[in-house]
Amino acid sequence: MKNLKYFFICILFMVSADCFSQNNQKFYLHFFNSDNLPQFTKQTNGSLVYKGKDASLIQFFSTREIFVFDQAFHDVPYEDLKHIYYVEVKSDKFGNDFLTTFPNLVYKIEDLGTQDIELLYYTNDYGNTSPIINLGANANKKEFDYLGVPDAWDVTLGSSNIKIGISDTGVDATLPDFIGKTTYVGSPSAQDHGTNVGAMAAAQGDNGTGTVGVCSNCSILSITPYNYSNLYTLAAAGARVINMSWGSGTNNYDIGHNQSNQNLINNIVRDFGVIFVAAAGNSSSFSSQESYISEPNSCTPQSQFGVLYYFPASYDNVISVSSIYYQEDSLDSNSFCCTNPQGKDIYVKVKDAVTSAVDGTDLNNPVTLTHSGYFVDAGTGCPTNPDGLLYAHTVNEYVDILATGHDIFTYYEYENDKVINYGNGTSFSAPHVSGTIGLMLSVNECLNHETIEAILKLTSKDVENLSLHKNTVFAGKIGSGKLEVGKSVHFVDEMKK
Repeated sequence: MKNLKYFFICILFMVSADCFSQNNQKFYLHFFNSDNLPQFTKQTNGSLVYKGKDASLIQFFSTREIFVFDQAFHDVPYEDLKHIYYVEVKSDKFGNDFLTTFPNLVYKIEDLGTQDIELLYYTNDYGNTSPIINLGANANKKEFDYLGVPDAWDVTLGSSNIKIGISDTGVDATLPDFIGKTTYVGSPSAQDHGTNVGAMAAAQGDNGTGTVGVCSNCSILSITPYNYSNLYTLAAAGARVINMSWGSGTNNYDIGHNQSNQNLINNIVRDFGVIFVAAAGNSSSFSSQESYISEPNSCTPQSQFGVLYYFPASYDNVISVSSIYYQEDSLDSNSFCCTNPQGKDIYVKVKDAVTSAVDGTDLNNPVTLTHSGYFVDAGTGCPTNPDGLLYAHTVNEYVDILATGHDIFTYYEYENDKVINYGNGTSFSAPHVSGTIGLMLSVNECLNHETIEAILKLTSKDVENLSLHKNTVFAGKIGSGKLEVGKSVHFVDEMKK
């Protein structure tokens, strides 16, 4: 099932931050090439003014009100689409007029009509990537855009009847985004880890403050300390989803696996219909005595050698979540890091990559792992890294799916220290999946563990075989691919209908 791909719904939204005006005429202009394209300056009223020196273009644009003139398909690798530009103007005659006046520049005009593209639903505390007003923290929430969370909110923001159990550490129920929706199971306790994880899964949205979680309107059950026994307590208290951003790791599956813990999980799933979600781990698999990730300023290995297994993530009936990068769309100056000793350019935090850096110099095989996983300098006496091992969060054959786990806004620090801070780890990947399951159950409470897991995998994006990222080195160890929140929730909605 990990390799089975079936998209029940395929939705394409093209949204420009500059095209919210209504009843404008919209066109695609097909240019012969990208040389000497008209350039514009935006005015305070939102319209564009031609800033070139071509007399004929000056005259043409001086009598026409233009609001958008931009490449239609950014970052696409297809040559036939690179020279198409999207235009919004007041006049419905603009297309024919431009083609007639400048036949040497364009060879085709497509009239797109006047229909405005509808925005997805955004809460009023979505962060600084929101296309509407943001009354919450001035924080980057691009991982929600990347995962398609607003697409899911077109169906539901979640239901308070669905309770997400945060088993990590306590959630601070006194903070604005948890007031009225958080119940302590046992003694009240609040810590940064549990609060951040709870916020990613289900911070209250549309309250004009703070942040928003994936399942904004879901309820939260908070318990501490994190242990296997407390999983039953959460289930008995009504948790339908239990997030476990904790665990212990080993390079020997049989040693790490405990049958009593497995039996407990199996019984809870059977008796309560709980869906378990766990962090896959933060240490790199595949290290060896000759090639490993070291501690900072040391030759000491960070973890055991070989493929690593973390529990409870690697148990049956648990959805194991590792991480994926969302930040940069392409290999460009924004993602450029440095050049390695072999003379290859290194790019970091590239979208859809599993590891932290990629090498984009070989056009026929543009992405490979970089040469070094060490923190130390060459003069420390540590051996050089011969095989390209690079830091990545834990992957293994028990990983089910990938979600964003790098540069994630941390709510606890915002409310307590008044700073915008970002964190990393599969502890932050797991609650994105837990919140997604909360949305799915809000649409249809009858779904069980098997159905939930199947839908998550069927609607996920395959990232093992992307031409721009050599995730193929992780084949068979990164599950079904990237979490698609919107597709998962729409699938459930259509299935229920």
